[in-house]
Amino acid sequence: MSLDIKKRLRGYSLKTLTLLFLIPCMLLVLLSYLIFYDLGAEQLSKQTHKNAGNIVNQLSQTLGQSLEAAYASASAQLSAWNFFSMRQNIETDQMPITPSGYYSLHTNLTDFVKNSGDLCSMALYLNDSSIFVYYNEHQMVVSSINFDYAELNKTVSNRELTWVIPKEIHPYETGYEGHTSLGLMTLLGTDTSKRQGFILFEIDDALLRQSVENALITPNSMFFVVQDGSLLFNSDKMESQERNEIEKKLENCTDETEFQSNRFYCFYKPLTLEEPGCELGILAAVPVEEMLLDQKILTSALLGIILVFLLLCAGVYGSLSLVISKPLTRLEEKLIQVSENHLDVVFDVEGSREIDRINRAVTGLMERIRTLISNLDQEMDSRRIAELNILHEQINPHFLYNTLDTIYQLCSIGEIR
Repeated sequence: MSLDIKKRLRGYSLKTLTLLFLIPCMLLVLLSYLIFYDLGAEQLSKQTHKNAGNIVNQLSQTLGQSLEAAYASASAQLSAWNFFSMRQNIETDQMPITPSGYYSLHTNLTDFVKNSGDLCSMALYLNDSSIFVYYNEHQMVVSSINFDYAELNKTVSNRELTWVIPKEIHPYETGYEGHTSLGLMTLLGTDTSKRQGFILFEIDDALLRQSVENALITPNSMFFVVQDGSLLFNSDKMESQERNEIEKKLENCTDETEFQSNRFYCFYKPLTLEEPGCELGILAAVPVEEMLLDQKILTSALLGIILVFLLLCAGVYGSLSLVISKPLTRLEEKLIQVSENHLDVVFDVEGSREIDRINRAVTGLMERIRTLISNLDQEMDSRRIAELNILHEQINPHFLYNTLDTIYQLCSIGEIR
């Protein structure tokens, strides 16, 4: 079996044998490319998916901690003695607060908002207008009050601060562009008390916007704060139609979830808030084509490797042809000339080091052949000269005389043979 294979292989040229070796190698590389591409693409997709989930969790945790800190600091203000006693007096229909207490309360609340990095405004109001404290960092004034205790009490507690959406409940109007997206509110008084009111702290939208605007998964990915299924703040990267589609999918989302819209793959994680009056969450929107961005890089890299390998194969094939195959063909042609008695052929074929060795060996062999032929010619010439000399001696006169004398002597003794 092995001898049969060897015989078959010996019947092929060097070029053919080289191709028979390179073609399986190229097929093996292509198969490896397909396998590694499939495995690598799957791993990269999982990695992008994992990164998106990790960033959403991190942002949710960071924003949640910021909001918890804002809630704790605002609750601390409501636990102060002057505010606590005012609340008790309102519920028992007594004079809410003394003038000095009002001044102290006004100072404490406005200083609290000024020094807080998370709040932008505060309003304290009683429906008998006995108390009204308002501070806004834009120095706006209240133009009207829209206060309905019974309506607000459906969603807002009269004991603890509740997360609300100021721009939806709008308990008062100002000359400012509008209310913020998130606030903390509690009602003052009871259903039966004479005096009723509220205190509202509005969270600066910059706290929400800055928490997501610098986060990136891919070049065109986006992060949003989600409030009751609506995306806060607009983005130039997302069209309104796509935005509406995502908001529609978020309408009934109360748990961490993932979904795909027309152009984006979305990751949503709700925030856990104390005394929630609204649903908040973080949404990551990654363009579908960028979910496979690393796959494109992998594809380019693997294709580049395959291209380099093919170029190397072509280079090896060309080099073998130039350095070995063609010189061997020229050597074969010169040897054919030698076989036709052209002994003056010069073996000067250019090629690899092995070809040079063959050149030198064949040249030395031809020199020895020419030397042997020359020696043989000289020996033949010498032999012919010797034979001619012998013939010449045979016809020499002295030799003839001796022969006749010998015949005479034989005849004289009666020898007739």
